[in-house]
Amino acid sequence: MMNTPADDSTNPKTPKFTTVTHADECAHSCGITNEGVAYTWASSTQGGNSFGQLGRGKPKGPAIRSPAPVVLQEDTNDDATHTPTIRQAFLGGSKESGHSALLDSAGFVWLCGCDRWQQLGLGSSAAGSGGY
Repeated sequence: MMNTPADDSTNPKTPKFTTVTHADECAHSCGITNEGVAYTWASSTQGGNSFGQLGRGKPKGPAIRSPAPVVLQEDTNDDATHTPTIRQAFLGGSKESGHSALLDSAGFVWLCGCDRWQQLGLGSSAAGSGGY
């Protein structure tokens, strides 16, 4: 069952999603707004961000149940953050290896989550299963 936050026009913090993607096994979801902003959240109390699959770093504490924007950062020396227009989300993994892929309007793919077995295509990673 998909746990999608309701569009509540009385709450300005609740985004309106044009598409929602859900990963059952690792219990996380991604909603994309009409403006192309990706929001992620844990879709159950078992879901979380233990592998960085929500694209929000590796937090401590309970599951992140509220939608929040994904912050995308290029692998450059300037530490600049960018806000590309996201068109589609692909979520997957298992309870041991959640990850997400976001496709932007320019055709670039943004990856976050577990890279324990190099499933993100980043090659050998000293970071192991940390979030990206």
